[in-house]
Amino acid sequence: MAPEDWLQAEMQGEIVALVHSHPGGLPWLSEADRRLQVQSDLPWWLVCRGRFTSSAVCHILPGGALSTG
Repeated sequence: MAPEDWLQAEMQGEIVALVHSHPGGLPWLSEADRRLQVQSDLPWWLVCRGRFTSSAVCHILPGGALSTG
């Protein structure tokens, strides 16, 4: 998300989640998506092939393991 788009969204009110799409892709967050999700510290909703799935923030630990805490 471009910084100016993020700022525009913040000016509208509190950001409580981020909606991301993979129109023809896989129905889960990529490694790059997960890194951005951790940076945002927000739950993400993924839209893929017309379906919505939610993803809690999962922190990537040393060695590549994931932690939801």
